[in-house]
Amino acid sequence: MNFFKQWVPIFEWLPSYQKADLRGDAIAGITVAMMLIPQAMSYALFMSPGGYRNADYIRAGGIMSFIFLAVAVGTVWLLFV
Repeated sequence: MNFFKQWVPIFEWLPSYQKADLRGDAIAGITVAMMLIPQAMSYALFMSPGGYRNADYIRAGGIMSFIFLAVAVGTVWLLFV
């Protein structure tokens, strides 16, 4: 377990995590997602990378955001419910 604590800090602080902090952390995460997803979409539209359509970047960002949120919700559910 020391190996994991050294390389993955969540294993060190997660056992002492307070459930009272969960609501504020969830609101902060949603707020960040609400800012970053449109920002990534606008960057994809502005940069117009060669050889790719803008929709490809928008679709990839949406899929990655969904996967991240699904894993985050699943982790919270497994650990705290």
